[in-house]
Amino acid sequence: MVETTGISVLHVDDDPAFADLTADMLPEQAGELTVQTATSASEGLGLLATTDFDCIVSDYQMPGQNGIEFLETVREEYPDLPFILYTGRGNEEVASDAISAGVTDYMQKASGTSQYTVLANRIRNAVGKHRQQERARATRDRLRQIIDMLPQLVFAKNEAGEYLLANEATANAYGTTVGDLEGATDADFANSQEEVEQFRADDQAVIESGEPRHIPEESLTTADGDTRLLETTKIPYDPVETDDDAVLGVSRDITERKEQKKKKICSSGTNMRMNRPSAQSQ
Repeated sequence: MVETTGISVLHVDDDPAFADLTADMLPEQAGELTVQTATSASEGLGLLATTDFDCIVSDYQMPGQNGIEFLETVREEYPDLPFILYTGRGNEEVASDAISAGVTDYMQKASGTSQYTVLANRIRNAVGKHRQQERARATRDRLRQIIDMLPQLVFAKNEAGEYLLANEATANAYGTTVGDLEGATDADFANSQEEVEQFRADDQAVIESGEPRHIPEESLTTADGDTRLLETTKIPYDPVETDDDAVLGVSRDITERKEQKKKKICSSGTNMRMNRPSAQSQ
């Protein structure tokens, strides 16, 4: 079970006696739960507008908006907030509609106090999973900020050659945006088919061997037609989002370094010729 602390629950049920009973029973089953009640969807929406909740538990059969209509309204403003449909009049059609509307969990009311133990566990699990997802999202956002600050080209591609990840430097090289590049392939933006084929061959070699690959020098024709020289390292990558094998790469632009080295060699050769004794001086 996922550990959670301090869970605030909004329970919406048109039966005030049942709503009050649930508000009393849930904290007994899980001490970290606090419950506020509402007897209609409209009252629940009013509380949502003024109070932060970690989870909503709602009945289905209610006057005005029913539980699914309430869920649909909630999802417009709170797309990820855990929402448990807790109803005594459920059936397969209601469950299917709830899933389509984005319900987090679905539970039918029962007799006895054991149902509150189950409901408390469902709430804890739903909130715990949601908090984990929020932390993962925050981590991804921080990672995105970091890699977008890097001058190197940072990217990840799956076996089909689709970009799972690309930083701004990579997108800029292709004259596009990160949003457009992710999900696309090199072939969608590249100016050289030969380069695309070489990139794909290197990617496949890493994926198939499971071993890192260092490419001392490769060329990339940018969106404005310039040819840049890159030093690239590619390693196997296991993306969290899919089961696909992938490759993670980092490319450093070495064009200026190569040009400076070439000029230095040329300059050195010129100096040697100028300093060589002439036949007449001998």
